[in-house]
Amino acid sequence: MMNDRPMIAIGKTFLKAMGDLPKNAQNQVRTFLDKFEKNPASGAIHKEGLHNTRGAKLYSARININYRVILAYDDVSQVYLLLYVGAHEDAYNWASRKCVDINSTTNAVQLYDVVDAGTMQAAPAAHSYASHVPDYEPQAQTSSTDYVVTESRIVIEQEDIDWSNRKAQEPLPEEFNRLTVSDLRAFGVPDLWQELVLQMKTYGQLQEYMDQLPEDCTPYLQLIAEGDSIKDVLDLAVDAQHSSPYVGLDKTAAAESVLQPGDQQLPAQEDYRKALASYASQENFVIVEGEDDLRRLLDAPLEQWRVFLHPSQRQYVEHDYKGSYRLTGGAGTGKTVVAMHRAKQLAANLVRRHSAHKVLLTTFSKTLATDISANLRLICTAEEIKKIDVLNLDKYVAERLRAREFAHQLTYDDDIINGSWKRAVVESAQTQWSGDVPFLRDEWEQVIQAGGIKTLEEYFRSSRRGRGRRMSRAQKASLWKVAEAYLRIMSEQQKWDIGRAMNMVEDALRTGKMATPYAHIIVDEGQDFTASGYRMLRAMVPEGPNDLFIVGDAQQRIYGKTVVLSKCGIAIQGRSRRLKINYRTTEQIRDAAERVFDASGTNVAAEAFKALHHELADNDREQFDDLNGELIPSDDSHSLMQGPAPLAEQFGTRQEEFDAVLGWIDGVCNQQDADSGENEDGQIDEQYERNICIVTPSNHLCGQWAEYFERKGIEYYRLGNDAEDLGEPGVRIATMHRVKGLEFDAVAVVDVNSDTVPPTVALESTSGDKVAVRELCKQYRSLLYVSLTRARKRAYMVGIK
Repeated sequence: MMNDRPMIAIGKTFLKAMGDLPKNAQNQVRTFLDKFEKNPASGAIHKEGLHNTRGAKLYSARININYRVILAYDDVSQVYLLLYVGAHEDAYNWASRKCVDINSTTNAVQLYDVVDAGTMQAAPAAHSYASHVPDYEPQAQTSSTDYVVTESRIVIEQEDIDWSNRKAQEPLPEEFNRLTVSDLRAFGVPDLWQELVLQMKTYGQLQEYMDQLPEDCTPYLQLIAEGDSIKDVLDLAVDAQHSSPYVGLDKTAAAESVLQPGDQQLPAQEDYRKALASYASQENFVIVEGEDDLRRLLDAPLEQWRVFLHPSQRQYVEHDYKGSYRLTGGAGTGKTVVAMHRAKQLAANLVRRHSAHKVLLTTFSKTLATDISANLRLICTAEEIKKIDVLNLDKYVAERLRAREFAHQLTYDDDIINGSWKRAVVESAQTQWSGDVPFLRDEWEQVIQAGGIKTLEEYFRSSRRGRGRRMSRAQKASLWKVAEAYLRIMSEQQKWDIGRAMNMVEDALRTGKMATPYAHIIVDEGQDFTASGYRMLRAMVPEGPNDLFIVGDAQQRIYGKTVVLSKCGIAIQGRSRRLKINYRTTEQIRDAAERVFDASGTNVAAEAFKALHHELADNDREQFDDLNGELIPSDDSHSLMQGPAPLAEQFGTRQEEFDAVLGWIDGVCNQQDADSGENEDGQIDEQYERNICIVTPSNHLCGQWAEYFERKGIEYYRLGNDAEDLGEPGVRIATMHRVKGLEFDAVAVVDVNSDTVPPTVALESTSGDKVAVRELCKQYRSLLYVSLTRARKRAYMVGIK
C-alpha cells in the first residue's frame, strides 16, 4: 500500500447496514464504492459536512436521491471511514447520535453514541428496559400437543417477554459496583460514558445503553455483569492491547506502510492510520487496499468472522509462541475461527519467506475438515491456500500408508475388529476372557495403544488410573497374550485398526523412513483426538516456535477419550489460555446447554429434560479436563446476546412429537417474519427455512424425519458428508455428530429418548462395565450440549416419555 494516498477503511456497521438494504439498492452502493475507492476526494462523491451532529469528522455522501452514505474523514491523517448507509432520513438520524474518535488507552478507533452530561439523573429504571416489550395476553391452549401456527407464535412471543422482564430487573453483581474509572479506561470505555456506567445498578440499565457504547469495550462490561472478576477481565483487556504487523483484508500490507505521508509524527489521539492497526480497531474496521480488496470483501458472504475478530481472539491468531500452545473454550467462543485465521497467518508468513514448508490444519471429523476447507477459501489468498493442507487425521494416515505401499488397509468395521478379538481369545487359549471383548478392546485402545506400550514389562509398569477394574500382574500377562494374537490375526487379514496404523506412521516418522512438509500444525476439536494421534502429530513437526497450536473443549468430546498432552510429548506449560466470550448463541441457550452436565446418571434423556426445566436436585456435576490432565471449571463462558430460553417437551407418541416440531417451525418462521415486517400471509419463509435445523441422534432417525416432511410437503435438505450447500432450500436435517462446527438461527433437538440417548445397543455393548457406561452417558450429554449450542437464537428439545 502506498503511503501517499488517502486510506479507506470500511466499518462493520457499514457492511451490516448495506446487507439490510434491498438488492437493487445494494447494487447501487457497490457502484458508489467502486467510484469512492478510485478517488474518495472526487467531487462526484458529493461529500458534505454534517453540521447537526456531535461528530466533527462526520460527512454524508450521495448514492442517489434516496440513499446516503455516512462517513468520517480526518484531513490530517487522510483517512476515510465508511460507517453507515441507508435511506436519506434514516442515515441522517443515525449520524445525529454518533461520534468517532481514538481511545487514548486502547488506541482503538471508536464509534459510539454521544451522551449528555446529567443523562444518568434521568437514566431508565430497570422496568424501562422491559417496557420496550409490548403487553401480551396469551390465549389458552387446549393441550400441549395443539401446535398450529398461531399458537406456536404465542409460545415464542411469551418466552421473549418473560426473559426480558425477569433479566432486566436483576441487580448487577457486587463486582460490577466495584468498578473504577481506571478499570473503565482499561476496557476502552470513552471518558464521557464513564460516569454513566459507574451509576448503573440493574442489568436492564446496562443493556439499555450497550448498543450505544463502542463495540470493542462492551464484552468486558458484559463479562463482569455475568459474574467474572474485574481482575480476570482486566487481564483479558490488557492482553488485547496490541497492534498487527500486517493490515488489510488479507493481512498482506505491512503496518509500517500506513504511516503518515511524509512521515508526519502525530499525537496518538490524532493518528488514525496507526490506530487502525490496533487489535481493537480491527474488531470493527478493515482497511481496503484496492479494487480487488473491495470486490473480495463484497462478493463473499458477509459473515463477520471472515474479517472482524475481537482482540481477545486476534491475539492468539497473531502471537508468536516459543513452542506448542493450547487454547480451550466453551461452544461458540470462536475456537475454530481462531484456528482458521491462525492457519492463514502462519501460511502468510511462509509465503513471505518463500518457504517450501506448509501448514497442516487437522481435525477429527471428515465433514468438519470439509467445512473448514471451504471457509478457508473465503479468507485466504491463492498463495496462502497452497500452503495449507486441511485433512482429518485418519485421512492423513491412510494417505501415508498408501504412499509407503503397505499391503494393510485401515478398517473401522466393528464386526471385523470384534471378531478378531473373539478369535484371539480362543487361539491364545485365554478363555477366561470369553465374553469380555468390549473390555479387551478398550484396554488395548485406552491403555496399551494410548500409552505407546510395546512390551509386557511396560504394560506391567503402566498406570491404569480411571479404568475402574483392577488388573493383577497375571491378568495383564494373560491379556497381553490375547493382544498378541489379535495383532497376528489382523495382519493375516491385512487389516489395521486406526490406533495401530497411527503407531506405525509415528514409528516411520521418528526413524526417518517417512517425512512431512509441515512447519506448523493446527489441531481443531483437539478433545476428540487419541493419544496415538497426538504422538503421531508430535512426530510430524519438529519442536520449535509455533509448532503445534491446539484448540478444543472437553465438554464437546463426542469421539475420543481423555488425553494428557504432556504424556504424548507435547509441552504446553505456561502456554495455554481459555476463551470466555460466546459469540454464537444467546445466554439463555448457553446456560441451558451447560445445565445438561448438572447430572451424571445413566438416564441421560430424562435428566436432560429436568435440567432444561430447572428441576434437577443438587447432584454430582460432570467434570471436564483441560486436555492436559487437570480438571477445570467448564461453565465459565458468557454470551453477549439475550433471548428466549429453550423450550423442552416430552410427548406420548411419535406423531405428537412430529406435529409439535412442525408447529414450532411454523412459529419460528412467522416470528421471524413479524420481526422483519415481511411475509404476513402466514406462509413459511423459504429463505428462513435454511436457518432451521432438525438434529437427531442417528442417520436412521434422520430418514424418518425426512419421510415425515415429505408427507407434509415441507422442503428439507439432509446434511451428509459433503460441505453444506448454502444455496439448497429447505429445513436442514442432520445427526448430532454432523452438526459439529455448524450453526443455525434455530435448532430442534429431537428424539431425545431413553432408548436413543444413548442407544440401547450401545449401553448393552458395555457389558455393564461401570466406567464404560459412565463414559458413554457423558458422551451423549456432550452430544446434547453440542446440538443445543448450534442454535444462535432459538432452541427446542423434544422426545417421547
